[in-house]
Amino acid sequence: MPEIGLLSGSAEEKEFGYKPRSRVYAGPDWGWQTQESYEKIKRDEQTPLGMLKGGIRYISNTYQQASQAIYDAIPAPISGAIDAVVEPLSKALEEGYSHTAMGKADAGATQLGKNIGETLNSPEIGIAAGFALGMLVPGPGELNATKGTLKLTRPDVSGLRNADARTALGDFVTDPYVVQQRPSMRLESDPYYKATQKGFKQPTKETPMSKLPNVASPHHRIDVKGSIPYFEGSTPAAATQRRADLAVADLYPGNDPDNYVGLFDGVLSSKAGAKTGIFSDDHNEVHKFMDQLREQYGLKTTGGSKKSLEISKMISNAPEEMKTALLAQISLRDELDLNKVLDRRIQLAKEAFPNMSYDEFKDILINDPKRFANLYKTVEGNLASYIHPEYRP
Repeated sequence: MPEIGLLSGSAEEKEFGYKPRSRVYAGPDWGWQTQESYEKIKRDEQTPLGMLKGGIRYISNTYQQASQAIYDAIPAPISGAIDAVVEPLSKALEEGYSHTAMGKADAGATQLGKNIGETLNSPEIGIAAGFALGMLVPGPGELNATKGTLKLTRPDVSGLRNADARTALGDFVTDPYVVQQRPSMRLESDPYYKATQKGFKQPTKETPMSKLPNVASPHHRIDVKGSIPYFEGSTPAAATQRRADLAVADLYPGNDPDNYVGLFDGVLSSKAGAKTGIFSDDHNEVHKFMDQLREQYGLKTTGGSKKSLEISKMISNAPEEMKTALLAQISLRDELDLNKVLDRRIQLAKEAFPNMSYDEFKDILINDPKRFANLYKTVEGNLASYIHPEYRP
């Protein structure tokens, strides 16, 4: 394995088609990156937020288990769960002391986490719960961030083609620094977005990146259009603080590489299916879960109906801490639904290929993903496989 920071040479030119010294090895998680992308990765890793983000990635399984236990223990609507944190904050704000407000809210979050831990007879889950709720408390400067007259408004995308309109709306909620790092307006210009589409298959000299088929759809973990009202009506400073608070839970709104996860498709979008043969309901099912969740809690902000427009206006006019709390809660619940779909895909593969080695499974996933992506269960419970109706091998 190459050393991190090593420049590409003749070996990489032969294997991947990269020109000598045009790429930098960023490690096993990132592979070969442009110099600009590599420098951004290193900068992010050296910041406190970057180090915290990395730590959260390693404990994500434990955090998800804790989150599931929390949701099982608090099945009330999202608004009710959030009140436990927001109420002491709002009450303290009325007293006029922002520092006291933060102190009371932090204490309230910690105590609520402790209560959950005692209820579930698990101090560890109590600590995780307190952390999850505490992240919703305003950080230093957030209470002042709401001051000012400049308010964010969604961009006018009339006249733009669909792809450009989606990009512009996604960039509205994205960290501006991340938007600036993307080579062009098109999402496909982002190396990570492109790699996600290709299923992270490495290009070769014979098959460069442009020739590799798109085997997955980059899904936004935090819904792009649905998250717009949570940033509308906020000041730029408040929006910046919101992104920082969400990042504590590994949540990154908009067109951020950390907001992408590759999902097999073919039903929601069938454009690439004719080349790959992939016909999977994974991406479509995740979006169904997202819609059902928002319908269930009265937080559906997309679709253009009178009700959704009223809900969007209500959210955009809500207090800043409430906006952050709601977006964090609904996004974390989206993660749980996403995990269900991903776990089901793995379980189907285990049932279909019970004796396959890791290397054999990896080879299928990279070189013939339709064998893995198209698996499903019939109504009778039998294992079967789809094939894209337009596939031409």
